[in-house]
Amino acid sequence: MKIDLKKMLEGKTVTTIVRGDYVFKTVEHDGKEIVVGVRLVITNSSRRIENSELVTK
Repeated sequence: MKIDLKKMLEGKTVTTIVRGDYVFKTVEHDGKEIVVGVRLVITNSSRRIENSELVTK
C-alpha cells in the first residue's frame, strides 16, 4: 500500500519528541502515532521534550 506522505501530512500537526539521543517527528493518523522522521543527536540528558507545529502547503 503506497501512501503519499505529503498529502497525508497536510493540515496535521507534527510533534517533535526528544527521547535520549534521538529526535522523532511524529504525526497522529487514524488514532495512531506515526513516525515521519528520526535523527540521532548526541546529548548528555535523558529528558523528553515535546514541540508541535502545524503542517501547511
